[in-house]
Amino acid sequence: MNSRKGVSPLIATVLLLAFSVALATVVMQLDPFSDDCSKVNIRIAEYEGQKHICYDEGDRIIKVYVENSEYVIDSVKVSVSGTEGVLVIDDMGIKIARNQLQMLSIPYDISEYGKILDVMITPRVNVSYAVIECPLDEDILSITSCK
Repeated sequence: MNSRKGVSPLIATVLLLAFSVALATVVMQLDPFSDDCSKVNIRIAEYEGQKHICYDEGDRIIKVYVENSEYVIDSVKVSVSGTEGVLVIDDMGIKIARNQLQMLSIPYDISEYGKILDVMITPRVNVSYAVIECPLDEDILSITSCK
Protein backbone atom coordinates (compact mmCIF):
# COMPACT_ATOMS: atom_id res chain seq x y z
CA MET A 1 0.00 0.00 0.00
CA ASN A 2 1.08 3.47 -0.86
CA SER A 3 0.28 5.93 1.95
CA ARG A 4 1.90 9.27 1.21
CA LYS A 5 1.14 12.23 3.39
CA GLY A 6 1.66 15.85 2.42
CA VAL A 7 0.37 19.38 2.74
CA SER A 8 -3.02 20.05 1.25
CA PRO A 9 -3.09 22.37 -1.79
CA LEU A 10 -5.10 25.00 0.13
CA ILE A 11 -2.59 25.22 2.97
CA ALA A 12 0.31 25.31 0.48
CA THR A 13 -1.32 28.27 -1.32
CA VAL A 14 -1.83 30.17 1.94
CA LEU A 15 1.79 29.57 2.95
CA LEU A 16 3.05 30.79 -0.45
CA LEU A 17 0.96 33.96 -0.20
CA ALA A 18 2.20 34.68 3.33
CA PHE A 19 5.81 34.16 2.21
CA SER A 20 5.31 36.49 -0.78
CA VAL A 21 3.88 39.27 1.40
CA ALA A 22 6.73 38.93 3.90
CA LEU A 23 9.33 39.02 1.12
CA ALA A 24 7.72 42.09 -0.50
CA THR A 25 7.75 43.89 2.86
CA VAL A 26 11.47 43.21 3.32
CA VAL A 27 12.29 44.38 -0.24
CA MET A 28 10.31 47.61 0.22
CA GLN A 29 12.27 48.37 3.39
CA LEU A 30 15.50 48.21 1.38
CA ASP A 31 14.42 51.20 -0.74
CA PRO A 32 17.31 53.73 -0.74
CA PHE A 33 14.93 56.67 -0.27
CA SER A 34 12.42 54.96 2.02
CA ASP A 35 10.03 57.86 1.38
CA ASP A 36 12.68 60.25 2.70
CA CYS A 37 13.65 63.27 0.63
CA SER A 38 16.86 63.97 2.53
CA LYS A 39 18.95 62.74 -0.42
CA VAL A 40 17.26 65.08 -2.90
CA ASN A 41 19.28 68.29 -2.96
CA ILE A 42 17.74 70.99 -5.12
CA ARG A 43 17.86 74.69 -4.26
CA ILE A 44 17.29 78.15 -5.69
CA ALA A 45 20.49 79.38 -7.32
CA GLU A 46 22.05 82.53 -5.88
CA TYR A 47 23.57 85.42 -7.81
CA GLU A 48 25.50 88.12 -5.95
CA GLY A 49 24.07 86.92 -2.63
CA GLN A 50 20.44 87.01 -3.78
CA LYS A 51 18.16 84.14 -4.76
CA HIS A 52 17.92 84.11 -8.54
CA ILE A 53 14.18 84.61 -9.04
CA CYS A 54 12.46 87.47 -10.82
CA TYR A 55 9.23 88.47 -12.59
CA ASP A 56 9.31 89.61 -16.22
CA GLU A 57 6.30 91.93 -16.58
CA GLY A 58 6.58 92.11 -20.38
CA ASP A 59 6.50 88.35 -20.93
CA ARG A 60 4.39 87.70 -17.79
CA ILE A 61 6.81 85.02 -16.61
CA ILE A 62 8.39 84.22 -13.27
CA LYS A 63 11.98 83.09 -13.87
CA VAL A 64 13.49 80.82 -11.23
CA TYR A 65 16.96 79.32 -11.50
CA VAL A 66 17.33 76.04 -9.61
CA GLU A 67 20.43 73.93 -9.01
CA ASN A 68 20.22 70.18 -8.72
CA SER A 69 22.97 67.98 -7.29
CA GLU A 70 22.70 64.23 -6.74
CA TYR A 71 19.50 62.74 -8.15
CA VAL A 72 17.65 63.29 -11.41
CA ILE A 73 14.47 65.33 -10.89
CA ASP A 74 11.81 63.76 -13.10
CA SER A 75 9.23 66.55 -12.90
CA VAL A 76 8.51 69.78 -11.06
CA LYS A 77 5.26 71.02 -9.56
CA VAL A 78 4.87 74.78 -9.00
CA SER A 79 2.38 76.73 -6.92
CA VAL A 80 2.28 80.54 -6.96
CA SER A 81 0.12 82.35 -4.41
CA GLY A 82 -1.10 85.79 -5.36
CA THR A 83 -3.36 88.34 -3.68
CA GLU A 84 -6.25 87.34 -6.01
CA GLY A 85 -5.75 83.59 -6.35
CA VAL A 86 -3.38 80.64 -6.65
CA LEU A 87 -1.76 79.27 -9.79
CA VAL A 88 -0.87 75.56 -9.66
CA ILE A 89 1.08 73.88 -12.45
CA ASP A 90 1.12 70.16 -11.68
CA ASP A 91 3.94 69.35 -14.11
CA MET A 92 6.26 71.95 -15.65
CA GLY A 93 7.37 69.38 -18.26
CA ILE A 94 11.00 69.74 -17.20
CA LYS A 95 13.48 67.04 -16.20
CA ILE A 96 16.55 68.28 -14.31
CA ALA A 97 19.71 66.21 -14.65
CA ARG A 98 22.37 65.74 -11.97
CA ASN A 99 24.59 68.76 -11.30
CA GLN A 100 22.53 70.97 -13.59
CA LEU A 101 21.41 74.59 -13.38
CA GLN A 102 17.91 74.93 -14.86
CA MET A 103 15.69 77.94 -15.42
CA LEU A 104 11.99 77.43 -14.74
CA SER A 105 9.74 79.77 -16.73
CA ILE A 106 6.43 80.01 -14.88
CA PRO A 107 3.66 81.79 -16.81
CA TYR A 108 1.99 84.20 -14.36
CA ASP A 109 -0.48 86.98 -15.07
CA ILE A 110 -0.58 89.59 -12.29
CA SER A 111 -3.93 90.93 -13.57
CA GLU A 112 -5.50 87.49 -12.98
CA TYR A 113 -3.77 86.25 -9.79
CA GLY A 114 -2.63 89.53 -8.21
CA LYS A 115 0.67 90.49 -6.66
CA ILE A 116 2.95 87.50 -6.00
CA LEU A 117 3.01 86.49 -2.33
CA ASP A 118 4.77 83.11 -2.39
CA VAL A 119 6.25 80.61 -4.84
CA MET A 120 6.43 76.93 -3.91
CA ILE A 121 8.53 74.52 -5.97
CA THR A 122 8.10 70.78 -5.50
CA PRO A 123 10.56 68.46 -7.28
CA ARG A 124 9.44 64.88 -7.93
CA VAL A 125 11.69 61.83 -8.11
CA ASN A 126 10.88 58.31 -9.31
CA VAL A 127 11.93 55.74 -6.75
CA SER A 128 11.09 52.05 -7.00
CA TYR A 129 8.26 52.63 -9.45
CA ALA A 130 6.71 55.35 -7.26
CA VAL A 131 6.83 59.13 -7.50
CA ILE A 132 7.93 60.96 -4.36
CA GLU A 133 7.34 64.69 -3.92
CA CYS A 134 10.15 66.52 -2.12
CA PRO A 135 9.14 70.15 -1.45
CA LEU A 136 11.90 72.74 -1.11
CA ASP A 137 12.54 74.01 2.39
CA GLU A 138 13.18 77.50 1.02
CA ASP A 139 10.42 80.10 1.13
CA ILE A 140 10.40 82.38 -1.87
CA LEU A 141 8.77 85.53 -0.57
CA SER A 142 10.84 88.23 -2.24
CA ILE A 143 10.69 88.49 -6.03
CA THR A 144 12.35 91.31 -7.92
CA SER A 145 11.65 92.59 -11.42
CA CYS A 146 13.75 91.01 -14.19
CA LYS A 147 16.20 93.41 -15.80
